[in-house]
Amino acid sequence: MARAARMLREEGAHAFGRGVGPPLVSGALMNSCMFLAFSECRRVLPDNALGSFASGAVAGIATATLSTPFDYLKIQSQLRGSRPIAVLGATLQAGGAGRVLFRGHAMNCLREGVFTCVYLGTYDAVRAASFGEARPPLPAVAAVSAASGALAWVANHPFDTVKTAQQAVPPGAPRRSAADAARSLWRGGGAAAFFRGLGPSTTRAILVASSRLVAYEWVLGAVS
Repeated sequence: MARAARMLREEGAHAFGRGVGPPLVSGALMNSCMFLAFSECRRVLPDNALGSFASGAVAGIATATLSTPFDYLKIQSQLRGSRPIAVLGATLQAGGAGRVLFRGHAMNCLREGVFTCVYLGTYDAVRAASFGEARPPLPAVAAVSAASGALAWVANHPFDTVKTAQQAVPPGAPRRSAADAARSLWRGGGAAAFFRGLGPSTTRAILVASSRLVAYEWVLGAVS
């Protein structure tokens, strides 16, 4: 809260929206990719809880291909106080843009895979057990998806923290491995360092996870 107050005082309210462009674009692409991959996996994998969780993991790894470069641009934009397009330009000028934009990709695959495995896997398993083939009421969708989203974010937060530390390195600087980032975090605060910011992040995850599946189920009901 102290940091937020300082940002508001020194930089104004616009500082809280810095780097919002990449997540907006990536969010639309990622949601489409995630639900498409999940639906296709559910069609071919066993129709049980294991199939739900496996489908979620595959969907998360698929979306990581999209989210890694967008996350990099967002993080660099927030740290440097520049527009994402300026960060992209600096990255291209530094050379090796493909490698730079995909810094932290392996850790991001773990992050997205764990999140979507728990989030969609738990939701789908509970939905099937509670409602079968029937369309669940939207309040129930909101409640179950909010809980599964919160649980998923707690599970994937350490991976997100390491991935963020890797992507915070400036474009022209040497790459930082996941092991190096993890060791640095451990030296800076032990196990608690991997869960910094968990409260605000989980609150955001609840809102996003709930609204995402409510919208998804509403659209499915409208078109079916």
